[in-house]
Amino acid sequence: MAHTKAKQSRPVRYFAVTYFDGQEVMSGGRQSVFRSKRLFRAKRIARSNMPLDADRMELVEINGAAYDERRTAYRRGFGQ
Repeated sequence: MAHTKAKQSRPVRYFAVTYFDGQEVMSGGRQSVFRSKRLFRAKRIARSNMPLDADRMELVEINGAAYDERRTAYRRGFGQ
């Protein structure tokens, strides 16, 4: 009888991304905060949402409370 351990899932991590055009911060990013379990996937999401005229991006990991705060502020901006 083989003993197997239950595979644990990775914890969800929260990320915020800022796009830059030269030294100017851009506000045209489609998705500035998002969740991902892996850093590689977070980078891919950030790159895919990068505006065409952006030179670079800055991806930072944030805590869950900051994520919720940014999400609700974003949704309030649309009047939902």
